[in-house]
Amino acid sequence: MSSTARTGRVATGDGAAIAFALHGSPSASPPVIVVPDLLQVKEDLAATAAALAGDRLVCAVDLRGMGESAQCPPMPPATEPPEITLMQLATDVFDVVLHVLAGNPDRPAAGRFVVMGFGLGGLVAQYLALLMRGRDDLALDKLVVVASAPMTPSRGSLVNSAMQILASQKAGMRPAAFGPDKSLANSWVFGNLSPQFSAKHAELAARLVADLLAHNRSRNIAEEQVFAMQGVNLTDQLGLLRVPTLVIHGSQDTMIDPWYASMFSEVVGNAKVVLVDGAGHWVHIMEPDRVLCELQDFLAN
Repeated sequence: MSSTARTGRVATGDGAAIAFALHGSPSASPPVIVVPDLLQVKEDLAATAAALAGDRLVCAVDLRGMGESAQCPPMPPATEPPEITLMQLATDVFDVVLHVLAGNPDRPAAGRFVVMGFGLGGLVAQYLALLMRGRDDLALDKLVVVASAPMTPSRGSLVNSAMQILASQKAGMRPAAFGPDKSLANSWVFGNLSPQFSAKHAELAARLVADLLAHNRSRNIAEEQVFAMQGVNLTDQLGLLRVPTLVIHGSQDTMIDPWYASMFSEVVGNAKVVLVDGAGHWVHIMEPDRVLCELQDFLAN
C-alpha cells in the first residue's frame, strides 16, 4: 500500500466494519471506489489506486471478513453470521461511498462517484450500479469492470481454482485461505498471471506470493464469496444502465474467460470494451501501463 494512503473503517447497519484506504486528495472530480476480487484485499490494488489518484480521491476497500474488514456478529438465535450475499457486498460498498462523499469538502454536485471492480468486485460494482438507478440524491458517474463477468463466471477456472485451494485445507486448522502454504500461494499467482509471465518476472511473482501470505484472507469468507457468485445473472438488467461503462479484460484470462467481455458490449449500450492482448486475469499487474492509460482516458472524458 502507498505510504501516503489513509485508512479507516465504516460501520454497517448489521454490525460489520468495512476497512478502506484513501489515495490522493479530495477534489471536485468524482471519487473512485475500488472493489477487490475473490480472495483479494485492498493492498493488492494499492499500486493501481495510487497511480490513478492524480487529481482525484481513490478509495480501495476490503470486502467484509477479508483483510482488515470484520464480518457482522451472529443474529440470535443464530450462532454464526448470515452467509454473505452479492447484495450485502454491494450495500457495504455503498456505505463506504456515503462516508467518502460526506468527508469530501469539494463534494461533486449530486454526490457523483465512480465504482471500479475486479473479478468478483466487478459483479459487486455492477450490482451497486443497478441499485443506484432512479436516485436523485446520489449518482453513479461511471462504471469500470475489470476481468469480470455479468453473471456467474462458469467459463474459466476462477471458481474451481479457488475451491481447490480452499478444499485442500482442513476446516479449523488454517483460518487463513493460504495459511503458511507457499505452494498454494504459488499456484494461485501462476493461475491469475500465467506460468510464462511468472517465470519471466520471478521477482514480481515472489513478491505477490509473499503478499498473499501476509494479509488476512479468511478461508470461510472466501468460500462464502464463491457462493455469493453462484446463480447470478445480471444480463437482463444491465441494459437498463445509462452510465458510461469501461470493460477491461485480458485476452488470455484463464480464470474468467474473455468471452464475457463481449457480453458487456451486447447488453450495455454505451460500454467500451478493451481486450488487453496477452494478459491474464491480473491484467492490472501484467499490463499496468496499458490499464492505467485506459482508466485515465475513460475518467477524463
